[in-house]
Amino acid sequence: MTIDQNERYTRSAKRGNRSAAQRFSPDYLEAKKSIDDRALNKEVWRKLTQELAFYPATGPLQVLEIGAGIGTMFERVVDWGLLKGEAVYTATDNDPVQTNAAREYLTRWAGRNDYLLQWEGKQLARLRTPEAMVTLIIRQVSVEELASGYESPHSWDLFIAHAVFDLIDFAALLPDLLLLLKDHGLFYSTCNFDGATRFLPSFKGDEEIITRYHESMEKRLSGASHTGRRLRLFLEKQGLDVLASGRSDWFISPGQDGYSPAENSFLRAIIDLVDGELSIGRDTPPDLAAWVRQRRDQMAAGTLSFRARHLDLLARCGPLAGI
Repeated sequence: MTIDQNERYTRSAKRGNRSAAQRFSPDYLEAKKSIDDRALNKEVWRKLTQELAFYPATGPLQVLEIGAGIGTMFERVVDWGLLKGEAVYTATDNDPVQTNAAREYLTRWAGRNDYLLQWEGKQLARLRTPEAMVTLIIRQVSVEELASGYESPHSWDLFIAHAVFDLIDFAALLPDLLLLLKDHGLFYSTCNFDGATRFLPSFKGDEEIITRYHESMEKRLSGASHTGRRLRLFLEKQGLDVLASGRSDWFISPGQDGYSPAENSFLRAIIDLVDGELSIGRDTPPDLAAWVRQRRDQMAAGTLSFRARHLDLLARCGPLAGI
């Protein structure tokens, strides 16, 4: 993501009284893909793979993803061999910018991998790989609409949410969303922010700026800064069996050759995001401008490291979960 693109999204968020954290450009999501690939907890992924291998599907595996963006999770579940045989994958997002960009992004991905991807209209495609035959459905629909009965209940074998639940009121929406799962269906939620952000080397204004950044999440949505641990407890209270959980931190540190292009774009976007969040209103930290300049200078010098703590969760829905 370029500086101009990120600032455009930040300005748009401010005009609409929405947090900049809730609007992402397709370029940002594309850059974030490799960082997410590294971050995802491989033990939780392995458990998901094992569960699907013995899952008692009576037809094509039915997968529903919320907040699908440009389709990076769909790309991942295909490339990492999660989908075997026949499957129907419904990718939903409420942002038309993302759903429109998904077709181009996934077409380029399929071409790079020599997958056969045939589009039947703007939102329906058939994908054939050596291991799977997948019907891909892209729908522009909000999480709130899904929770209010947009889709038929008890229709899905696997529910996926990647880096979504710190942006929505999951305590209000999840009981109805869980009704979409079949009995013993699987719930897989990844990169749920869990309370820690760190930039290195340290800077004199770090503690206040990061504290205020986390507080901005709380102002937007109570509990958002500790989504991971709250989500696990919530699932258990809903009667789900938590099968696996584990850390999935974003971590970027310059290598011998500095940052990859994706890391560079991602880091720049994160700094802009903190700046955008804390520049809203009159209560701007006094050291914010100096902090932003210092972090950008450190990026240019190849000395900046970044970590954000996340949690991945895999759970199984029992016959009475969510009812």
